Amino acid sequence: MTYYLKKLGHQELGSISKVGDKPSRGRYIYISKDEKVLSFFPPLSRYVKNDSSLLPIIPLYLPTPKKVYCNYIYHNDKYNGSTSKRPRNEYRIYSNNALEMEQYLFEADDIIVVKKQEILEQEEKQTVYYLERVTTADSFFL
Repeated sequence: MTYYLKKLGHQELGSISKVGDKPSRGRYIYISKDEKVLSFFPPLSRYVKNDSSLLPIIPLYLPTPKKVYCNYIYHNDKYNGSTSKRPRNEYRIYSNNALEMEQYLFEADDIIVVKKQEILEQEEKQTVYYLERVTTADSFFL
């Protein structure tokens, strides 16, 4: 059984300064470029500009866990003719309302635990990603 653990950072979550503020940019989960981590997620091409895939995620913190889909994108303009002074070479999973229950659920220093598993759906195998959120408010976090 394989897991991916990630501590969420302030910038990933849109740089919200204080409770009640809105994010100043999109919210995402930064994915390490370590080969072991990248092999956990679907392969994305260096040669296809901003290659992407929809990840089927089952958030276990929902009152009734159900499958939601998030964009998993390889921002790779570094290899695709960028004229930017700082071309990107990074992997991200973009958050959305379904993942965060129509609110800004994730906070800096939360830890997400992702478990990859094959399930049988309508007699076909599908890889899904179960996601759990651990916060400093959780009693077992201390």
